[in-house]
Amino acid sequence: MEFVYSTIANLKKHNIMKRALFSSALVALLFSACSKSDAVAEMAPAPENAQNQQPAGNTVETTQNGSWVTGWENPSTWSKTAGNDNVSIFNTPRNFKQLDQTMLNRGAIMVFARGYNFADVNMNTPLGVPFHFYLPYERMNFPVFWRYVAKMYGIDLNLEMHNDQSKYFIGAQPNVQLRYFLVPPEALARMNMTADDLRQMSYTNLVNLLQVAP
Repeated sequence: MEFVYSTIANLKKHNIMKRALFSSALVALLFSACSKSDAVAEMAPAPENAQNQQPAGNTVETTQNGSWVTGWENPSTWSKTAGNDNVSIFNTPRNFKQLDQTMLNRGAIMVFARGYNFADVNMNTPLGVPFHFYLPYERMNFPVFWRYVAKMYGIDLNLEMHNDQSKYFIGAQPNVQLRYFLVPPEALARMNMTADDLRQMSYTNLVNLLQVAP
């Protein structure tokens, strides 16, 4: 994965996930969202169980211009792994048969999230992944990082947080929602747009462009 976050004092070195606590001057921050241009997706081989990664009952809608869009989904499965320096990583997979090599190479993939504020379920303005968010708890001066990895026939969404934030996430899991947008290269050509054009769009502008319900 590629992680680029300018607000972290000490960046991850080598290939391990090392994070350092921010200075006390940052404690007062509530949240901060990363630019979508920082990193969008990383390609990886398809897992053997890719066909079992689609949450039960969730469907993919084909838009008028030939794109594929899901509704707002509550992930049915989260797996937890331990990182370095008291970091926990939560992962949820989503299968897409449409994500072939052409789509990965030349299409546009966007993921939006709601429910990222584990302290306030009413804060539901969609944010485009990747981003990071500071939880409004005292002494919570390390953000929760939201990232995704696009690969053959699936997308993995990852949340990285300090261990003391995990309890808040576990309690808030029912409120976490994800929505996926897949725009193939031929649809981009018909709109005379690039993948980067779509990735820079706000959620409202994207659903309006693709003519789907918000």
